[in-house]
Amino acid sequence: MILPFSAVKLGIHIPVTPLLIFALTALLLAAWGIFTLILRYHWKHYSTRKAEMFAMSFFYFIGSAALIGLLCFSAFLYFTSSAPLEATGASLL
Repeated sequence: MILPFSAVKLGIHIPVTPLLIFALTALLLAAWGIFTLILRYHWKHYSTRKAEMFAMSFFYFIGSAALIGLLCFSAFLYFTSSAPLEATGASLL
């Protein structure tokens, strides 16, 4: 899906390779994992009630899963909807 007013019509092209998307996703997932470990440690040691800790953990993991899913879905849409540079007639300059 290419919008009528797009960067391709303006002749602007930012090359994004699958390796770059994979690297950014891996870095974001690593940061998410470290952040999760830190939060879990604090919730376990400083939380006063088990129900409160469960609710925070539940909403945190649901929100995290939604954001990671949105990231993967956005990358999928980008790679399936963007036309190759040669097909558009645009140039890098």
